Amino acid sequence: MGSLSTLRFLSLESNQLTDVSDELGTLAALEALHLHSNLLSGEIPASLTGLTGLGTFSFNDTQWCAPASGAVPAWLDQIPAVYGTGFICGQALGSLGGMRKRRPRAPLPAYKLACTGRAVPLPGSISQQRRRSRAARMSSPVWARV
Repeated sequence: MGSLSTLRFLSLESNQLTDVSDELGTLAALEALHLHSNLLSGEIPASLTGLTGLGTFSFNDTQWCAPASGAVPAWLDQIPAVYGTGFICGQALGSLGGMRKRRPRAPLPAYKLACTGRAVPLPGSISQQRRRSRAARMSSPVWARV
């Protein structure tokens, strides 16, 4: 895999893989690695911790588990977008809820009300929107991006 040293995106999902090569961890330029929907099982290989530039790592729909401590969980915590199984090796299923995670996002851009042209922040979460009365929702102006 040495000749792939500048590879930035690798998608190997749905290939019935049962194992990954330790050389995969040497692809230092890799920004996204998708291994979901494969036959992978056991612990996430420690060799992958060499992928320090990953922004996205998906291994959902596999039987991989994360060790409870050590280099692998520390590495997973540094990746902004991890889509995994949620399994910790040796623990009951569903014992970990943080393997699927979203990092805090940058503040939302300002929006202008189409009818007034005033810049306002985008409305909050869906739950905040649900709390508004039906009448308020019905009379809300259309949102347009600045």
